[in-house]
Amino acid sequence: MRTIIIYVCLIFASVNGTAQPSSYDATIRKIKSLINEHYIVTEKIKVLSDSLGGMNFKDLKPQDFVEKINLQLQRYSGDKHLRLEYNPEYTHKVKVGDDVNEDQRGKERKTNFGFNKIEILEGNTGLLRLTYFADPEGLEDLIKSSFNILSNTDQLIVDLRGNSGGSGTMLQKLMSVFLPERSTAILQIKYKANTIQLETDSVPLTEYHRPIYLLCDEKTFSAGEGFAMILQNRKRALVIGETTAGAGNISGPYVVNDSFVITIPVGVINDVLTGKGWEGSGVVPDVAVKSSDALAKAIEIIQKKR
Repeated sequence: MRTIIIYVCLIFASVNGTAQPSSYDATIRKIKSLINEHYIVTEKIKVLSDSLGGMNFKDLKPQDFVEKINLQLQRYSGDKHLRLEYNPEYTHKVKVGDDVNEDQRGKERKTNFGFNKIEILEGNTGLLRLTYFADPEGLEDLIKSSFNILSNTDQLIVDLRGNSGGSGTMLQKLMSVFLPERSTAILQIKYKANTIQLETDSVPLTEYHRPIYLLCDEKTFSAGEGFAMILQNRKRALVIGETTAGAGNISGPYVVNDSFVITIPVGVINDVLTGKGWEGSGVVPDVAVKSSDALAKAIEIIQKKR
């Protein structure tokens, strides 16, 4: 199955090293070329290209150069997925053919592949904290065992606060757990060349059909937002907390040169049910409270329903 990445998190820490200022002009030209070739929001390509012209980069360190470029990219696109990164370690690994996905896997393993907390709260309420959506390949037992723990709860709180996004394929797997419909389209992704749909699985890994409460905040990003929107639109979950980040485009990393990597949105994603996505708007909660109060509010609502 093809893995869809709704948000790509580059795994190597950026290093505040040095780069030749004379190379910045060539870097800008390459950035423009990559945006022109890949950016899905084509009507913004020209203004983005123009905004990067005539800038002064004299005596800038790489991180300062990145900050200056990203300010322009954000100012003229408003797209939170469009960003430059100084990352020579990543670019070197790509250049020599090292498996960067395995490095990503190693980092994800330290947070149990995003399944950060599984707990049974007072009142037989399950709590599942998801910090990231890892590629589900090879994680079938993790998914099933997690829900085996939660299977006898009367309701489930899914904590998506700070969720940084990740694999659309994992999102698809989890929607298959929570939604009763089989082989039903949930998301549509429009690329420059074609349009595809993500569907629920014909045979889910497991199922959970009791009430769901989702906790979100302004740092809930990309696939995390998709998770909330799909369940909210289908009246399958109550969303509690803050409006999410509004980062709704599919993106991928592109090596600029030996020093820099740029993440560029390559697809627009919408909920099949409504024809709308969350890019720029985020997911508005059903119950608005501060992030720090979201869990207590969910428990309060659950107690009142008893």
